[in-house]
Amino acid sequence: YFALWIFALPFMMIASIVIGGFFFMLLWKDNNKVRQIEKWRKRNLGDRQTPPPGTDERKKWANRLPPYNK
Repeated sequence: YFALWIFALPFMMIASIVIGGFFFMLLWKDNNKVRQIEKWRKRNLGDRQTPPPGTDERKKWANRLPPYNK
């Protein structure tokens, strides 16, 4: 039992680092994409309103009367 821990420890550490790095890259890529979308939205839409997340609120927002930016 102890011999297996001694001989397998380096392999377990390498596997943990590789798998951890893979998941870190996935999270970083996803977070980077969110930041890019936020930059694009800020640059192209400016201060225009975005629809609220709730379904009922979204229907009210979509059916509001002009002016649309208030």
